[in-house]
Formats: sequence, structure tokens, C-alpha cells
Amino acid sequence: MPLLGTTWASIPLTKNKRLHPQKENMGKVPKGDLSRKELFFVFFGIFGGLYFVSTFAGSFLSRNPMSVFTLFDFLGTAVFAISGAMLAMRKRFDPFGVLIIGFSTAVGGGTIRDVLIGKSPVTWMQDINYVYISVAAIGLAIIFRNNLKYLSRSLSFFDTLGLGIFTIIGTEIGVRNGFPSVISIILGILTATFGGVLRDILCSRVPIIFKKEIYATACISGAIVFLLLNRFGIPEVITYFATAGTVITIRLVAIKFKLSIPPFYPK
Repeated sequence: MPLLGTTWASIPLTKNKRLHPQKENMGKVPKGDLSRKELFFVFFGIFGGLYFVSTFAGSFLSRNPMSVFTLFDFLGTAVFAISGAMLAMRKRFDPFGVLIIGFSTAVGGGTIRDVLIGKSPVTWMQDINYVYISVAAIGLAIIFRNNLKYLSRSLSFFDTLGLGIFTIIGTEIGVRNGFPSVISIILGILTATFGGVLRDILCSRVPIIFKKEIYATACISGAIVFLLLNRFGIPEVITYFATAGTVITIRLVAIKFKLSIPPFYPK
């Protein structure tokens, strides 16, 4: 039995790459991930394309100059369409399903808002540009799907961007219709969140707004900023960017540091 007298020191060591997988992959970019340069060009291409589509649809097709309000409304429609399409592709829906989820996310909040204020037909039925922009944005999401699917927070990014923009749209419409400040804030929340609610329900997920995440709270803060700046006569563009910046900053900070509302139910 020669093996009985064998010591561990006499056994030759072999290089096993599985012993230190972290060291083996150290310094390497995992397959499928995007470098910073590639990431920059992806987002530049997407938002450049969205800006071109919005400008083309708003100014050329309707033959009317596009206001800042309309531009923001088109941009919010586009980013929410991308958000819905990305979640649908994560769920591996077919192209028709991706189109339906993306479009429902883009126009869902605005539809609820218009129904509540008695506007008929709703905005996207009166202006075909919303349909064009939604379809174009969904097409961009499909084209870049092989890149975007590796961005772990890309869905949250587009959802947050749409949240900030549509808070402006809903609150502004409340102000234009002469509603009290509280009603304007509610319209801002509904416009910003119910597209995402519809998206999550159609994709069999619990809507984010019904969880303890800081979501509607960001919309409320942004809407208050909008009303204050509007009351003091701050220029429209500054008001819009300040409002969107408030919502987006609060939401991204909450995601980054995993902040949430205190639990309602005891553990």
C-alpha cells in the first residue's frame, strides 16, 4: 500500500484556474458589457435620435413650431416607450407584445389624466405624432437591445427620466386648467406613474409605486418645485429643467443608496 506513506508535500501541485476565478478575470471586461466609450455613444445615439424624431414629428409633420412643453411631452413619451419595450423584451415577449407594452407605458399616464379632467378624445388620439414617436422609440430599443440588455440599471434609468418629464407635463396641465395646487400635484403624479403601473401589471409585476421605494415621493417633490418656480415667474425652460432634475436626482439617489419609505407593516 504505497499510498499510505505518501505525504501531502510529496504530491505535485498542479495549476488549477478554478481555485482563483476572481484573479483570473481581474482587469478584464466581462463579455457583453459596454466600455464607457461605447456607453457614451449608445446614449448619445439614442437621445440624438429621439431629439431628431421629436423635432421632425412636431415641427415638420404638423407644420407648426414646437413649444418647449410639447418637446418635453414628446421626449417623455419616447423614454417611457423605451422603458416599456425593455421590460417586455426582458420578459421575452414577441415583437407585437413589445410594441403593446411600450405604447401602453408611453401613453397610459396621459390617458388616465385626460379622462379625469374630461378631455375627449385624449391627447394621443388628437395628435398622431405621439404614435409616431412611440413606435420610433420602441424601434430604437429593439435595435439596441443587444447592448441595452447588459446595462443592469438601464430600465431604471429610462423609467426615472420619464418620471421626471411627465411630472412636469401633468403638473403644467393642472396649472393651465386652473386647478388648485393639490390637484395639479395629483395630476403630475398620475401622469408620471400610471404608465409604469400599466406596464408592470401587463408584465405580471407588482407596480413600483405600490412598493416602499421612493417613487411617488420624488414626483411630489418635483411638482412642488414646479409650482413654486411657476408662482415666482421663473422662465419656463428653467422651471422644467429644475423640476425634472429634482425628480431624477431624488429617484437616482434613492436607487444608489437603497433608500426607501419606512415599512408600513411590522415584520
